[in-house]
Amino acid sequence: MIKRLVVDDIREPRFSAVVARTATEALDMIRKESWDEVWLDHDADFVPGQDYSWTTARIKDLCKRRMAPDVGLFVMHSANTHGRMIMRGHLREHYPVVDIEDYSLDRSLSLWGADRVWDVSVEKGVHHVLPDGKIQTLDEYYKRLRPVRRVSGA
Repeated sequence: MIKRLVVDDIREPRFSAVVARTATEALDMIRKESWDEVWLDHDADFVPGQDYSWTTARIKDLCKRRMAPDVGLFVMHSANTHGRMIMRGHLREHYPVVDIEDYSLDRSLSLWGADRVWDVSVEKGVHHVLPDGKIQTLDEYYKRLRPVRRVSGA
């Protein structure tokens, strides 16, 4: 069985995995144990502390000091493209890193998020199928949670 750690502030894996919610908890777990896969979100809006790029920056520092944690593969499941780029930059020199769209070992893995099922699939990316059959991306969902505020000028 694959030993997975899912790092995410709200979503739950619908597969066998250990979950870390905060950036510091994630770093602690990554340092203390060996992992076949570590799945990384970027934004940590619903927990106190840093986003998860803080964790990957610390891992990069550990690697430079020859104290690299034992991780076989990092899987970026964040919908934040810029955040994934930052984390990938921290890790790619030291580890294999894939975005969820390129994860080919099991196309049926999904994460349970908030009150929705987020299907993490290779074909369609990170999304949720609405009752009317339309697909809502994670970006669209978060935009609804945090609507853009318009400030009227004088």
